[in-house]
Amino acid sequence: MVAISAMEPPEIDDFHRAVRPFLLVSQLFSLFPLRGLFGRTLQDIRFHWISPGTVYSLYFFASALITLTAHIYYSLNVSGLGTSAISNVIYYVLNLAGAVVFFTLAIRWRTIMERWRSLEETFLHPPYAVRRFWTLKRLIAIIGTTMFVLAFGKPMPALVLANGPNGSD
Repeated sequence: MVAISAMEPPEIDDFHRAVRPFLLVSQLFSLFPLRGLFGRTLQDIRFHWISPGTVYSLYFFASALITLTAHIYYSLNVSGLGTSAISNVIYYVLNLAGAVVFFTLAIRWRTIMERWRSLEETFLHPPYAVRRFWTLKRLIAIIGTTMFVLAFGKPMPALVLANGPNGSD
């Protein structure tokens, strides 16, 4: 596979360098337990089964599975299986499935990025690579930041309305 050489300038606008800040944020949510994301080469990226990030991810899986099981048990035996209970089950299943997908991606991330880099290598240099204002890194940063702002901003009107105009009713 293609490796980023140690002499390659840091301003190369490749996909991995563009998404690294978001991969770092995803580690805070136990989704991407990798080491070496900000290393000089793709070979610096490592997944370790015995690491704090992996333990954190596995803890999340276990707690998500326990929560899902408890919710299903409670819904079937205590509160009944109504639309609200079913929507909650779907929510928990999707969270768990998403975490499993991200964990699987993390295990294979270096291989995926080496393959991706071999495909994008031609387009990273002249005549294809033209230095412009709208680089891949800048586009991904703007789109990702917009998504974070919208995701965190979405519940704000409901919180404000629930607490009343003066903070409480």
